[in-house]
Amino acid sequence: MWPIDLLASEILKPPGETAIPWAVFDAAWYRATYKETREIAPEDTLPFYLGVEQRIGHAPNRLFDEQWHRAMYPRIAERVAAGEFRSAFDAYCRRGSLDRSPHWLFDELGYRDRYPDLTNEVLEAAGLANRYDHYLRHGVWEDRIGHILFDPAAYLANFDPADAVGIREDGTFNHYLRRIESGAPEIPTSIYFDPDWYQQRYPEVAQAIQAGRWKCALHHYLCNDTPSEFDPSEWFSEEFYLKRDPGLKDFIARGDFRNAYMHFLKYGAREARLPCAAIDLPWYAAQDTVRKDLEDGRAPHAFAHWLAIGRQSGLPPAPPEEIKLGEAQARLLGTRLSSALLPVAGRFGYSFQCAGEPAVSVILPVRGNFATTMRTIASLRASTPSEIELIVLDRGSEDETRLIAQYVPGAKLLRFETDIGWVGAADAGRQLAEAPLVLFLASDVQLAPGSIDRARARMDDDSIGALGGLILQPHGVVAQAGGILWNDGGAHDYKRNASPLAPEVNFVRDTDFCTAAFLMTRRILLDRLGGFDQECRPGYETVDLCLRLAATGARVVYDPSVVVVQDEPVRMLDGCGEHFERKHTAALAARSAPGGGPVQVHARHAGPRPHRVLFIDDSIPLRRSGSGFVRGNDLVREIAAQGYAVTVFPVNGCDADPAQI
Repeated sequence: MWPIDLLASEILKPPGETAIPWAVFDAAWYRATYKETREIAPEDTLPFYLGVEQRIGHAPNRLFDEQWHRAMYPRIAERVAAGEFRSAFDAYCRRGSLDRSPHWLFDELGYRDRYPDLTNEVLEAAGLANRYDHYLRHGVWEDRIGHILFDPAAYLANFDPADAVGIREDGTFNHYLRRIESGAPEIPTSIYFDPDWYQQRYPEVAQAIQAGRWKCALHHYLCNDTPSEFDPSEWFSEEFYLKRDPGLKDFIARGDFRNAYMHFLKYGAREARLPCAAIDLPWYAAQDTVRKDLEDGRAPHAFAHWLAIGRQSGLPPAPPEEIKLGEAQARLLGTRLSSALLPVAGRFGYSFQCAGEPAVSVILPVRGNFATTMRTIASLRASTPSEIELIVLDRGSEDETRLIAQYVPGAKLLRFETDIGWVGAADAGRQLAEAPLVLFLASDVQLAPGSIDRARARMDDDSIGALGGLILQPHGVVAQAGGILWNDGGAHDYKRNASPLAPEVNFVRDTDFCTAAFLMTRRILLDRLGGFDQECRPGYETVDLCLRLAATGARVVYDPSVVVVQDEPVRMLDGCGEHFERKHTAALAARSAPGGGPVQVHARHAGPRPHRVLFIDDSIPLRRSGSGFVRGNDLVREIAAQGYAVTVFPVNGCDADPAQI
């Protein structure tokens, strides 16, 4: 790599005297660019530049932009003004060539991140000064990308194949720079920037280009002084993106990103963040054709797929407006439905009279919201034909809930004049329960048919002390698929906001805790433990109970076949509190530190982590597929029955519907 503290005068050479492209002094370009130098003899141009003109901001060639470099790195400009460097190019020739960008259309650090194979050792062995040297000598011909908005392949696609061969031989990057200097019509250099739209959207920019103040639309976009005020295409809005992530403004102000679009291209697109109101990336990426193309490597992410493939193919970038539903709208519709069902409750009611011993005691703390509560009770009654002991704890309601006993004959009603809190009511209900299984249920849920019976069947395993299900938000995404407890006491709802069809959501496992929206446990264990700890912070009472159950050797299990839709799922944002920390010091020490997806793959399993098996097959081994897939299905089932955590990897993808799987 380049040695430190070599002056520009030691590096900059006439053509033929150095192999480093950016270190070649281009006398013809220099004289054409700076009119005041045209009277100087060509052979005197380089000494003239080194002696005088580099101080006032001249560049030695079109491959290094002196003025842009000073604006991009103000500390360098200050040191040039102080006389420490003769120019920004002089500073670049010393240490700067290793980590600073020389031109507005080449990103030194981005090139390093994009091509990790180009290590310092590799460059040194090849006799290359830095990554810019590699790009100019080799990268352009290999169609490597030196800047996210300049893709040589995209640029060459604008030309006839025969012409593209000559352009490539001449150097795509050089060809583009000469083209914009000549004033030729601007053509796209990347799917991520639309120069025609840009000039139509900002006519003042088009006028400035015509006047010669900017070389082209891309030059303006990457070099203007107010980068967050301009959008690169109709498919990205700075204002929209920053409204959804206002904290990003601080990072932009600090210089970490030029604008919101640079953050989106580096991180947001892969995270499927929304680029504008017209594109719903998570929805778009979930479409079958898009998902398959992404798996086949036809695009790096869904946004690139939309720009390069989806638009031309006529794929919609978002669901039709009439079926697009947000959380607030879904909750409102649920409230209206609850009210619409009230006449049924008034005419017929929901009977919980038990002819024999109840199979389950359901404890339902309520407070107001009569219509929603009745919808929950209707859902409970419809979910199972089993004998249910319903215990309703009214926490000081002032609406029709006070008379709820008239609508649920056979239910036990315990009314409190004041709100004693969810824990107080739940613990009072626990003391009235008579069935061997006790289900704590939130008053704003809807149970999927059969959920009670499937939970009971799972509890036939005597090793299980508590069981929770898949909790959905009202607009159809996950609220919690089991809970993860971190070593700092933080409680994490696993796969919150994910699709309920996601594979990670759809398998049974031991978990740290389950939410009180649906928590089934054994009365004998509840009585032995004394019920809930009322000193725990709201939401952490169930976490505490699950930890205490686990400490007795009982398992806490998440079962996705038990499905519950909750209007307003609780999120525990305030932390566990000192009481919980003191009480569960040992349990917390055994948990993982907070982390993202890779950490959660292990942390989602409570207790001893199971041995993991990766099962590779052509496709999902469905029995209906016949042939060897029947044997594959038997193998997976048998391995899972032995207690292993099995991941099935279909190398040819999976076209089967989740119901089939």
